[in-house]
Amino acid sequence: RMSSHAMPEPVKILTSDLLIVDEIAKRNPRLDALVTEYNLPPDGKKSIDRREQLTALLKAMGEDRMALPGGSSANAMTTLGKLLGKRKIQTTFLGVVGDLHGAAIKKELTDANITLIPAASELPKDIVPETTVSAIIVGDNHKRTVATYAGNAKEILKPEHITGELVDAHNVMFIQ
Repeated sequence: RMSSHAMPEPVKILTSDLLIVDEIAKRNPRLDALVTEYNLPPDGKKSIDRREQLTALLKAMGEDRMALPGGSSANAMTTLGKLLGKRKIQTTFLGVVGDLHGAAIKKELTDANITLIPAASELPKDIVPETTVSAIIVGDNHKRTVATYAGNAKEILKPEHITGELVDAHNVMFIQ
């Protein structure tokens, strides 16, 4: 005889972090020139603050580059969502994606039952969202030079996005 136990409520998680795309390519002479020009530390990490620098790096990476959407919180929540399923976990992610790989990031989140807020319709009309991107240049020695363009989530996301109602609708906050 089957038990008539009700399904437990799913764990509802609220998180926020940068949604990021890693663009990965092997070192080449054009990239070496940009590493020098932008004063990027070989085998190290540095933030870049101009979109033009990112565009030049991506162009120099060529068509063979590999793009991986994520970010540490997004990776953790996506993994949980795919392992546990929507009946056990529901995640709301406060973050911003822009034009570069935005559709891929949104699909990855949706596939893991993660709701991205604020919705595109709730974003400021005077600011175009820009995705955070890390250009990762891999050398023959397998060491990496990483240049990260932070996008503009800090300009778009404001404390008023986190309301008491939003927090109360969740029973776990995941903060890194």
